[in-house]
Amino acid sequence: MKLRYLVIAALASSSAFCLPARASVPVSYNIGSLGAPGNGTQAGNVQVYQAGAVAVGPDYSTYYDGTGSRTTIPWQAALNPASGSPFTIEFWAKPEASDNDDCPVFNRVSAGNRSGWAFFQRAAGTGWNWRLYDGNGGEVGWDLTGGTANLDEWSHVVGVWDGTTATLYVNGVDTGAVNTGPGGYNASTAAIFSVGAYDTGATASTSYVDEIAFYPSALTAVQVLAHYNAAATPVAGTYYRSLVLADGAVLYLDQNPLQNWTAYNVGSLGNAANGANTPDTVIDQPGAIAAPIAAGNDHASYYNGGGARTTIPWQAALNPPSGSPFTIEFWAKPEASDNDDCPVFNRVSAGNRSGWAFFQRNAGTGWNWRMYDGNGSEVGWDLTGGTANLDEWSHVVGVWNGSSAKLYVNGVDTGASNTGPGGYNASTAAIFSVGAYDTGATASTGYLDEIAFYPSALSAAQILAHYNAAASPVPGAYSALVRADGARLYLDQNPPSVSIARAGSTANVTFTGILSESTDLTAPFWTASWADLPASSPYTLPAPLSGQASFRSHR
Repeated sequence: MKLRYLVIAALASSSAFCLPARASVPVSYNIGSLGAPGNGTQAGNVQVYQAGAVAVGPDYSTYYDGTGSRTTIPWQAALNPASGSPFTIEFWAKPEASDNDDCPVFNRVSAGNRSGWAFFQRAAGTGWNWRLYDGNGGEVGWDLTGGTANLDEWSHVVGVWDGTTATLYVNGVDTGAVNTGPGGYNASTAAIFSVGAYDTGATASTSYVDEIAFYPSALTAVQVLAHYNAAATPVAGTYYRSLVLADGAVLYLDQNPLQNWTAYNVGSLGNAANGANTPDTVIDQPGAIAAPIAAGNDHASYYNGGGARTTIPWQAALNPPSGSPFTIEFWAKPEASDNDDCPVFNRVSAGNRSGWAFFQRNAGTGWNWRMYDGNGSEVGWDLTGGTANLDEWSHVVGVWNGSSAKLYVNGVDTGASNTGPGGYNASTAAIFSVGAYDTGATASTGYLDEIAFYPSALSAAQILAHYNAAASPVPGAYSALVRADGARLYLDQNPPSVSIARAGSTANVTFTGILSESTDLTAPFWTASWADLPASSPYTLPAPLSGQASFRSHR
């Protein structure tokens, strides 16, 4: 038996910044194969993170308000193949108004002899119009109109150029549109790709636009219909995105934030302690640990101070009885402070409070750990110490030995004196939350990494060892200590991973994320060659085994 494995980063691998839902962000990220050169720049009142066209999600679209708001991409050769080369443009649009001349997607040079192409939303019953220009003044070589463009309804619009002939599809079906032009197409060598309006902001669309994709091939009628049907399929393994990427999109603005819905627990509690990220949690940011991981550098998550958070439902394993020891550990790099930010939270706030919470105070005041004693909102243990400097990583550890608490910052016991009466009331209902309260209130602005919970009181020596290991250049040195010291919860904020170990004739696959298997390691990931397995970690390979089995994990 030959077994191989590799670790991959998730598709949404990194981003520089993301603002709260329904605000404008400066960049629309391309997740197609062209990568960052296909990123779009937002201009005007572009409203992101609106309800999208795809059923599996949450999925998001972007709203363009008809005033010239738009997303533009500088000319790219990959988006403008030669006139005789095939290509496909695909998008979803939900128009909210019409003047019979709105332009949702545009890639044309308008001055002189026109080149490129543009889509127009006509009256509802007239449908969608795709124009390809032939380089003879303003003449339209291919002018196709068909389907319907109903207001307040999603339309799936696809234009296919096979190198000589154009076809317009709407809602998965060839419209059969007859060309009213003389034929011919002049590929552009200078067009700015624009979504929401012309590149100048003229002829603006008032609509939601989603899933904009460009392919350097002529999609078939079968592929187009499969995309249309997949948008309504809420079944894992038939993701709309997987089809778009498998069919070779070089540009794909899916309009979603660059994040992942799940923070994977690699502690002993396993998937039961996976966290759910809100859409505005920005994953795969630079982390606190110096050593690289298999998928690149260490990662943290960014919480925007607007309520972005990662939550875990109440777990008995994360809430031992009041007289039992435990330790909470995390790394934080705050970017702002109002003296009351909460990076890690596990409290029932109503009535007689139970559980605990950490707060970031002013830089010189440091970090505050509060443990509630069940007497109204009284804080039984209230410890403050260390420093909470902005733009610097702090290692923060709270230790409860069953009767008293200690606060460590950057590997050192702060010696913080308790300003409360003592006592601790363990929670039987608290939601564990990272980045803010479980409700999104009292939110933290900054990066958080390596959140861990231990069912024991870590010693001063163990805590110092963890702090020092973060600077080690040895891959896995830090995580090895966390696991060896018994972390039940460990959100290392890194992408999914997979490993294989053999014991005699038995092979076990340990993984986070979704496990996929293939007999062809070289096959593109978003193809049928890779099958998602309905498995939990660890997964024992069934016997008998023969040949080669390859595994990947993904988000």
